[in-house]
Formats: sequence, C-alpha cells, structure tokens
Amino acid sequence: MKYILNEIPIKTTNSFNINNIKVDINLDNNISYDEYITNNKDINIKYEKSNDFNTLLGFNYKKCLKLNIDINKEYKEDIIFIYNSKDTLINEININCNNAKANIIFKYESNNNCILKQNINLNNSNINITNINLLDNNKIFILENISNLYNSILNQNLIDIGSNIKIINYKSIINKNSESNINNLYIGCDNNKLDMVFNYINNNEFAKANIKSIGILNDKAIKNNKLNIEFKSNAFNSIGKENEDVTILSDDVTNRSAPILLCNCDNVIGEHSVSSGMIDDKILYYLKSRGISYDNALKLILYSKYNKIVSNINNLELEEEIIKYINEKIL
Repeated sequence: MKYILNEIPIKTTNSFNINNIKVDINLDNNISYDEYITNNKDINIKYEKSNDFNTLLGFNYKKCLKLNIDINKEYKEDIIFIYNSKDTLINEININCNNAKANIIFKYESNNNCILKQNINLNNSNINITNINLLDNNKIFILENISNLYNSILNQNLIDIGSNIKIINYKSIINKNSESNINNLYIGCDNNKLDMVFNYINNNEFAKANIKSIGILNDKAIKNNKLNIEFKSNAFNSIGKENEDVTILSDDVTNRSAPILLCNCDNVIGEHSVSSGMIDDKILYYLKSRGISYDNALKLILYSKYNKIVSNINNLELEEEIIKYINEKIL
C-alpha cells in the first residue's frame, strides 16, 4: 500500500522533496502480540490488544498491541524492554510518570518490521528514554513519539541504525519549568530511506528544548531531516536549540535538511544550525601517517562524532553492542 507520510510542520517548495515521504509499505499478516522481554518485574505494566491504531505522521492500521507503563517512584536500575520476535510489531506504548525518576530503554532487534507509537506524559519527573533500532537491513522501522511535560525533564536518545526504511516523528509539548532534549544518531547506507521530523513546542515560560542530530550517510542512502522548534505566545524566557551534523561517505548520497524556528513572543533564545560534508582528507592522512590503517582511522573519526550520542545511554553493555553494529554496517 502506498502512503504519504511525515508532513513537514511548515511546508517549503515541492522541488526540495522534503515536505513528506512517499513510500510503498507492504506488511505481512503475522501481527505480533508477543510481550517484550524486560529485566524489571517491579514496574506496573499492562498489555492489551486493540483494533485502533492511528498516528499523526499519517500511518493507520487496524490491529496493535498496547503497552501501558506507570512509574511513580525512582528506579536506580535501568528498565530495559527488548523485542526480538519474527513477526511484525504494531505497537502503542503509553508511559505515564508522576514524581518519578528512571532510565528506560527500548531495543528492537527483530528480523521483521516494527510500527511504533509512544505517548509520554510526565509530571514532576526526570526521565531518560532510549529507542534503539537494530532491525535487519531490509525491514521497516516507523516510530511516532509524542510527549507532554509538566515541571519535568525528559531526555531522549534515538539510535536509528538498523532497517532499510526509517520514518521518525517526534513531537514534544514543553510546559512551564520543563525541559525536553532529543539526541538522535542515524545511519543510512545501501539504498536506505530515512525521513525524520522533530517538532518541539515551547508552550509556556521557562521551557527548554534541545534537538541534536548526528548522521552518517553512505552508498545511495536518501535522508530527509526536518527540525522544528516553536515558541508559543506565552513562552517568555524560553530556550530552543537545534543542531545537525552529517558525515557523508559517498558522492551518491542524497542529504536534505530543513531547520525551522518559529517565534510568537519576545525574550527567548533560539538557535539552529546544520553542517554536512565529507571527512577531511588531511585528518585521514595524519592518522595514517601515524601507522593507523585506513579502516581504523575511519572508525576513529566516526566514533568521535557518534559517541556524543551513544554515551548518553549510560549502559556500557548496550553502548559496546551499538559501536560494534555501526562498525560492521559502515565498513
């Protein structure tokens, strides 16, 4: 079935080919209702089957598995959910946190497709949420993530390095005295298609938004990244920053970015920037002149970039697994 997905918040000329993505997605009939593997049995988790699955990015489906997570205290141990079924996962995750502190990690390593919707509601909480896409290279990974923050801090990491088609849509509504940060690492190689929207809304005073995106593109990968921070009329004394850094390893890559700042009030700080380019030959030459092979020099340079994101996971075992996966995928 053909879909038009991921509309940009503010449209630009169609000739840029960044307003949306057109994809032909055929899902198999084996919809999974498997539960996640989780390391923590102390959390209040409820599973239920549902016949209603709609997303803001434009994807609709009739069946899904709902996962409801309620957290009302501090968890010192990482809360890890792992999905590795052979079936397609159509999944809605509802995370509700009140007076809570936790580090939550979702890891997807299935050899089939994952279509995900996450609803996050925080009140007086400090939460870290990481999504890790390690799907097989010919699969589809679609993630919609919507968060509402009240007197809270939400730090999110998106490690989007698996699958062939990656469609991402993050929307964060940041209310008074709240902070929302997204650290995004993506990799595109072969004929991968990546289309991402990050739409952060400073909805009230003393709100903070920060979007950091680091990418590595190789072969004939096609990537669209739409970064948007909006200051609403009551967002006095708010801060919004968005930055993307893309490393290009092939002349056949298609790399498109649209950083957007929208402001409806005074006395705010807004910053946006995008940088992209090949690896500097002088740096490679310097490392090789010190006896380092080309492959190891390339690994070292890329590591210096993407480790800024990976190290935020704060889980050494997963960080090492991700680094190994990246090295195998790029080289």
